[in-house]
Amino acid sequence: MLIDLDIAEMVKTEHNRIERMDFFRNLIIKIEIKGFAPLAPLQKSKSTYTLFNVIMDELGMAEWVDKKEKDPKSGKGSTRPQEPHIKADSADVAFWDHLILRDFLETIDQMLNDEVSKKIGRETNAIGWAHEQKRTQEEVVEILLNLQRQYPDIDVPEKATPRPTISGIDQSTKILGAVCNTIAVIAANGTKYCDLLETISKYEISNDELLNVLDKLIRSKQYDRTKIDRTSKIPVVLNKAFIAYQKKEQIHFDKPPTLTDFFRQLKTKVDFLSDTDETLLLQIQNYDHAIAKYS
Repeated sequence: MLIDLDIAEMVKTEHNRIERMDFFRNLIIKIEIKGFAPLAPLQKSKSTYTLFNVIMDELGMAEWVDKKEKDPKSGKGSTRPQEPHIKADSADVAFWDHLILRDFLETIDQMLNDEVSKKIGRETNAIGWAHEQKRTQEEVVEILLNLQRQYPDIDVPEKATPRPTISGIDQSTKILGAVCNTIAVIAANGTKYCDLLETISKYEISNDELLNVLDKLIRSKQYDRTKIDRTSKIPVVLNKAFIAYQKKEQIHFDKPPTLTDFFRQLKTKVDFLSDTDETLLLQIQNYDHAIAKYS
């Protein structure tokens, strides 16, 4: 029975892979169902696709959310049923395997640019072209049809999986949120915060590179990427302390200080090899308070 289940899963996986391969055809189908509008800020296009949003949706990097409107008289939420609106941004770091997604998006972007440039007769950015108010659904579908004929079998990544997130972590700076949430994932899989922070403090790399280091650690240890530590306050306090540190120290840097700059500085004030997470948390909180006091 187990063998039968394994075979069924393999067949399902292969079927999904084949479906994903016809990428441009899938975009056309989505647009034909939901419709196209050139500019996301327009009322119409929030419940239809832009060229950018349809690509992100096909990769699993967008979500459809119920629109909430306030009644102009009462100020309360409208009781009228509202059409769901699409929500997407380009922060690939919010997803696992973001480098694979980034490479694929860059490839698709270049294909689109080349095809639109050929149509226009000059070098053109396809997303910008598709955002022009005069752009029609027929024009966009024509571009996608041409690309579908040229590239019927593209190796498309599996649907994007969002990183789990913790309430209280500032997600506005996407890379900071991704790093702090990923630290919490690693801790949930059994690594002590003190050991992890000690390791991180040895690096002198960019924020993107740090996230890659953490992702490689998760893959090498085969950690469960759905788990996240929601009990300890350490990830939230680290997030808050870095924001305060960045604000205080940015005048001393030619460019904004990185997370590894912060962790190396934090190590001079905090004993990463504390006996307990509670002791470590208290030290980080004291450091955060000191920064807030003098910044």
